[in-house]
Amino acid sequence: MKFSNHYFNEEHEDEYEIDMKVTSETDDPYSYASINVGGELESEILKFGQTIPDDVIYDEDGFGREEDNHITLLFGMHDDDDTNLKEQLKDVEPFEVELGDISFFEADGYRVMKIDVISEQLETLHDKLKINLENTQTFDEYTPHVTIAYVKSHYNDKELDKQMFTGKTATINEVHFQDKDRHPSTISLS
Repeated sequence: MKFSNHYFNEEHEDEYEIDMKVTSETDDPYSYASINVGGELESEILKFGQTIPDDVIYDEDGFGREEDNHITLLFGMHDDDDTNLKEQLKDVEPFEVELGDISFFEADGYRVMKIDVISEQLETLHDKLKINLENTQTFDEYTPHVTIAYVKSHYNDKELDKQMFTGKTATINEVHFQDKDRHPSTISLS
């Protein structure tokens, strides 16, 4: 699994990319929380990912097509279990997220094809967790998105309908936690 985040550094007025490769082995000292769009919409995103031609997929180890279309809620958490996260989520009710356009993060040798995610509640929840849970962040801005696939740098997206998911919504009923060893747990929202 690979996390890729694209950020704008206001102080230096430039864009930069942070790639975090996470494997099933313990090579990362952090836990994380994520959400899934779920249901038919998640199936639709996964099906779309399968339509991307194999010859443009960047298929290095840990890349390729995303098999788990999640939205990272908070990466870099120091907790070894979900106890503190559960406490922060105890009064959080289910909320909606809206999908935006398909866009790309540019990286060295590949592009990250993603769907922008729009949700004030999601951003507020991210901020709450970032403030109240011990975590390490190496970026200034949270840019919620669903990764579809990693494609080669030369992938031509001119024919791509970048608005195929725009305006579609999903109700978020649970948060997923994975500790640094990638042991998962699920927390239902009240």
